[in-house]
Order: sequence, then C-alpha cells, then structure tokens
Amino acid sequence: MPSALAEKVRRAWLAVQPRDRCVIHGDPGAANALITAEGECVLIDWDEARVDDPLFDLKVTEAEELAALAWEIAVCWKPEPAYARALAEQLLTGEGGHMT
Repeated sequence: MPSALAEKVRRAWLAVQPRDRCVIHGDPGAANALITAEGECVLIDWDEARVDDPLFDLKVTEAEELAALAWEIAVCWKPEPAYARALAEQLLTGEGGHMT
C-alpha cells in the first residue's frame, strides 16, 4: 500500500473513538437480509462475522463511514487489489464516507 494511502487509512481510524467489542456481521445490507413470513429480518451470509467494533455494522457518523471504508481497503489490499484500489480512490478523493 502506498505510504500516502496508508497515512490516510490511519487518520480515518484515529478519527473515531473505539467502542466495546461485540459480535458483528461484517457485511450487513439488503443483499444479506431476508424478511421472513412473520415479518422478522434475518441476516444471512455470516462469512465476514467477527468480534470487532460495532461501527463496522452500525456506521452513524461520516467519520465512522470513513473508518469502515479504510478498514475495507486495508483488509482487501492484497487478496482483492482491484477492489481495494477502487475503494482507495474514494478515500483519497474524499468521495468516501457519504452515508447512503
């Protein structure tokens, strides 16, 4: 990872206060949520689950969005370089962190 990007990733992490660790899904979103016949929401596809900071599942602030984006870039840098570089472009240009 280029040093300028590594520094930006570190700054994104330092901008948020860590919370108590808990079990997180790791990839919550519409593609991983099903609604049962009873109207309950059920999360599927737990392959990215881990004990970590809940901000990775429940991003509330723009700083938390950026920290989560930085994490995704860091963990994907080697195994999924094209994906990580596309995300890095968002972080470096300031386009990441816009909550949807």
